[in-house]
This record gives sequence, C-alpha cells and structure tokens, in this order.
Amino acid sequence: MTLANCKTWRRDHPLAIAAPAAVLAVALYAITLRGTFIWDDRFIAQDDPRLHDASGWRAYLHAGYRPNAVDNLWRPLTSLTFWAQWRLTGGITWRLHAMNILLHAAVSALVAALAHRLAGARAGLIAGLLFAAHPLHVEAVAYLVGRAETLCAAGVVAALLVMARRPLTVGRAVGVFACAIVAACGKEQGLLTPVMLAGLWCLMLRPSMGPATAQERRAILTLVMLCTWAWAAYVLYRDRILPWYWDPYFLDWSINPLARATGLDRALMPVALVGRVATLLVFPWRLSPDYGLAVTTPAVNVRDPHFYLGVAAILLVLTLAARAWRRRDGFALFCALGLAVAWLPASNVLRIGTIFGERLTYLPSVFVLMWVARALSRAPTRWLAPGLSIVLVLMSIRTVTYAARWNDRLTFYERSLAEQPKSAQLHILVVDELQARARDAHARGAEMEARGYLLRSADVLAHAREVAPAYYKIWTESVETSHELGELDAAERFLERAEDLEPGAPAVGYWRTRLVDEQDRAKRGGTTTAPAIAAPQRGRLPGGAGTR
Repeated sequence: MTLANCKTWRRDHPLAIAAPAAVLAVALYAITLRGTFIWDDRFIAQDDPRLHDASGWRAYLHAGYRPNAVDNLWRPLTSLTFWAQWRLTGGITWRLHAMNILLHAAVSALVAALAHRLAGARAGLIAGLLFAAHPLHVEAVAYLVGRAETLCAAGVVAALLVMARRPLTVGRAVGVFACAIVAACGKEQGLLTPVMLAGLWCLMLRPSMGPATAQERRAILTLVMLCTWAWAAYVLYRDRILPWYWDPYFLDWSINPLARATGLDRALMPVALVGRVATLLVFPWRLSPDYGLAVTTPAVNVRDPHFYLGVAAILLVLTLAARAWRRRDGFALFCALGLAVAWLPASNVLRIGTIFGERLTYLPSVFVLMWVARALSRAPTRWLAPGLSIVLVLMSIRTVTYAARWNDRLTFYERSLAEQPKSAQLHILVVDELQARARDAHARGAEMEARGYLLRSADVLAHAREVAPAYYKIWTESVETSHELGELDAAERFLERAEDLEPGAPAVGYWRTRLVDEQDRAKRGGTTTAPAIAAPQRGRLPGGAGTR
C-alpha cells in the first residue's frame, strides 16, 4: 500500500468519519454541565420517589414513566438510567447532564457512520457534523427528560447501521434486534424500528446486492421471528400494566390545544405542525420550550404561515420521493420513509400529550439531515468547504447560546416568555419559580426579597390573564399570589372565575376550602394565615413581555 493510499484509507475510515461529529457534540454541549432541573426534569430526574429507593427499579418495569399521567407513557430504559445514576452518584446534576451529552455524541457518531455506509464518506462526515451542531437538538440534550429521545435514536440508528452491514448473519440479526429493543424501551417511537429496518432492506440493501443468500435468509428469518414474538409480548404486557387506550378528554389543553380542536381544525392542525418543524429545521433561530396555548390554538389560523409551509413541505417531500422512485434512488426513498415513520408518533395525527416540542424532531431529523448531506456532498469542494463551515459556525453559535439558557430556571423561563409572550405554560412556569423563591426567602426571614418575587409574579399573572383567559390554572395561580400578598378580595374574584372554568379541578377545590376555613376562623375571632408580604404595586412584566 502506497503512502497516498494509506492517507485515503485513513480519511475514509469509519472512525475518521464518526469521530468529528462526536467531538463537536461534546464541545458544544459542555456548557450544559452547569445545568439544573427544568420543568418535567424536577419529577422524572429529581423528585420521583422511585429514584431514591434501592428497589425502585422494579416499579419502573410495571408502572408508568410518570405515574397517574393521562397518556400512560412507559419508558423503562430511560427511567432505569436515571435510577442507576442516582444509586451510583447520588444524582449529582452535572453527571446527569454529562450522560445526556455523551448520548448525543454517540448518536451523532452513529448518524455519521450510517450516512457513510449508505451514501459515502463525504455524506457521512457532513451528516454527522450537521446533526451534532443543529440547534433544534438543544432541548433533547439540555433537557434531562430529552434522554428518551437520544436513547431511542441511538437504538434506531444503531439497528439500521448493523442491518446495513453485508452479509447479514444470524449474529448481526441478533445485534439488530437488541438495538431495536433499546429503542422501544427508550421511547414509544422505537416501536416502529422494524418498519424502518424493512424499508432499508427492501429499498436499498436487497436491490444493491441482489437476491439474499441462504445465510442471509436465515438471518432475516431469525430477525423477523425475534421481532414478531418480542413485539407481541411487549404489546400484551404493556396493555396489562398501562392500557394503550387513554381518554384525550383529560389532556391539559394548554399543553395540547388539540384536546379542544374539532372538525376541519383537527384534521389540518398536523399540517401546520409540519410547517413549524420545517421552519425550525431550516431556520432554527426562534426556539422555545413551549408551543402550547396560546402559541397554538385549537383552531387553525388561516393567516398562520406555518400551515402553508406545512403544505409546501409535504408536497416537496412527496415530489422528491416520486422523483426518487422514477430514478430508483433507494437512499432518497429510505430517507423519505424514515422521516415519515419517525415523525408519525409525534405528529398528533393521533393525539399525544403535547402539541409540539423541539425534542420530538430529534429522530426525524436524522433522515432529513442524511438526505441533505448526500445532496451537499455532490457539490464541488471549493464551494462546499467554505459554505459548510459558515453553516456549522452559525449553528454552533446558536446551539451554545441557547443551551446556556437551560442552566438557570428563572432566567430561562423569563427569557423564553419574553420571546414567546403568548405561551400560557411559560407564564405558569415563571410564576411557579417566583413563588418558590418567595417561599424560600420568607423561610429565611428575607421579607423584602419575598415581596419582590411576589410582585413580579402578580405582574406576570396579569399578563397571563389577558393571553389565556379561558385557562383555569392562570386563575388558581392568581388566587395563590393574591392570597400571599394579602389581597383576599382579589383572591376571591380569581377563584370564582376558576370555578366557572373548571369547577372540579383539585386546585380549585383546595383554594375554596382554604378560603372558607380562613373566613370562618376570622368570624370566630381566630387567626388566619398571614400573608407573606403586603399588597403589590404595579410594574412591568419580567423580560419585557408587556405591562400590567
């Protein structure tokens, strides 16, 4: 072998293709090692009693991802990774985030390796780097519960990569099956891994290599049997511990407004969601942890550009797939199939627990970015190198700056609210954090500090009542803040509004009982719960989202 050939071999070696993606992923997300627990992290990765029980791992095998949740999620592998880290490290925050970073690095390397095997070395290098740096993946990495996305994607991509190695042996078939199990137990999307494997075999592997050998037929039969029996057992066991059917009526409609969508709006909303995904894939600038009420409403707004972008994106994919079919382009057809299959569980064609989250695009983006990477790989190097470098630098800057926000709850919530002022949930998150800090300050005897937090909470709630007047939690939160500020008349008015909206809600019942008890004690000459601070003065909404 000549020196030139040796250099070429090194440049095209799978490790040389995959390593840059992994290194870039670690470098970009190292900033999240200073991170904390955000939103659902606080139960799933911090406060879940099962995490702190030496035998808690058993409960994860027969109980939900989040007990008593409406949508009956079951992600045993994801849950067990959190449990194991708590048992081994005591739940040290930076180590929890480090695991998320390493998983993203592994998936980025796997994406590079898969694209390398299916579309060539240059396409593999581009796909891995784009996947590692894309800002749309920040939520899946910086948000601890995003571990479900990275685990699932790792299992899916690893299964496809092992499947793509020819000849397929029985040993490799078992390896494919093991990876598929990881995907399915990481997140529900992984249950569709066999569909992607079948697409890869039929669209790319068999046409390129001709009829299967006797050895490959045995391997395929082994894989089919393993998946058939395992998936049947999964379905039966899962239905026994957590029924597949759940009533969408009980969905929190502020998180998924589709719970109240009807008729044509129900049918068109998934199209608008495709438009939002397409926009963020191409221009990942305005990112947010919430897209629920009133960012998204139960009715499709005909003036919303996302709907028309969704129509255009669907037509574009269908056109490119039809073109690929005519040209017998198995790679493009496989990417189109993978994109459709990976996005389907998150599309809200069948209602899920949330209307949209950036982490839901993690697995679907694998197929989009591989498709884009092959197209870019055909460009002349003199144009590709500087162009790709500029794109990666811009992506990296946005990824690092956005990931850094996830390191402090209040700052993150307030900045997100300033950029997404219509979000009902972001208002609630800001208020909850301000109230928690007010309680801590009050316990320390820092009354002025507690007063400041509650004044800010009152201003946020005033804006929230304008944004989402039909959402009862806005009003129960207003009751709590007004009660702590000593504005008992205002608390009573807010509670009456909450009772009109959701008379059976537990929070409504709690506050009605509490206010009645305090009024009774006052009439008997007893004491009532003392407010934490005096009545608020009016001021600006935090983050510049508006005025009260």
